Amino acid sequence: MSGGGYQADTGQLSAGAKSYSQEGDALGQAAGKLTPTVSTGQVGKAWSDVAGKYGEAFGKFKDGVAKYGSTVTDFGGSLGSASQSYSANEQSQQKSIPGQD
Repeated sequence: MSGGGYQADTGQLSAGAKSYSQEGDALGQAAGKLTPTVSTGQVGKAWSDVAGKYGEAFGKFKDGVAKYGSTVTDFGGSLGSASQSYSANEQSQQKSIPGQD
């Protein structure tokens, strides 16, 4: 607070935003590579209903990972926008207070 009030480090906010966006993209790419390894032919006739349930559950997991990756990427974008807005507001406010050059 020695600078006359609370200030956020917009560089750190921007770096955090970039990290979230990168991780979200990586999750989305990873989701595209997920494939179930068990099929009806591998478990035999007695367990064929289990393979179907496994495939369905795995599909939901894959969709969940993709959706989570998209949400993380969106959060990174929002954090980046907040950083830019905060920085612009700080500069504007600094100019309006006498003696804050």
